[in-house]
Amino acid sequence: MKLCELSGHCKLGEARLESLAARCSLGTPAEGGRELTDDEACALGVALFLSDAGLPEGELSAYFSADDDTRRCILRRLRADLLEKARAAQKCVDKVDCLLRKLEIKKS
Repeated sequence: MKLCELSGHCKLGEARLESLAARCSLGTPAEGGRELTDDEACALGVALFLSDAGLPEGELSAYFSADDDTRRCILRRLRADLLEKARAAQKCVDKVDCLLRKLEIKKS
């Protein structure tokens, strides 16, 4: 499948997909655009998710060239980072809730 076809089918930016595919060594550059196997197209979906989840560019490239143990380490680190961000966001939500309660009490 051509990357441009995948881009159109999934309504994703072709330039971004091309960049991810190149960084992760997915597909074969060909006339008319990069050609992907079905497995590579699935791997590109994983790359897109990991990128959106905040995995740094260098680790994204490493993920696709690593063995399973290294991939686990990368994913555990990403999970820990995401969990830390979620907890920080929850603290902000709690503070906003507190301010809202104070305003409601003041209104009464």
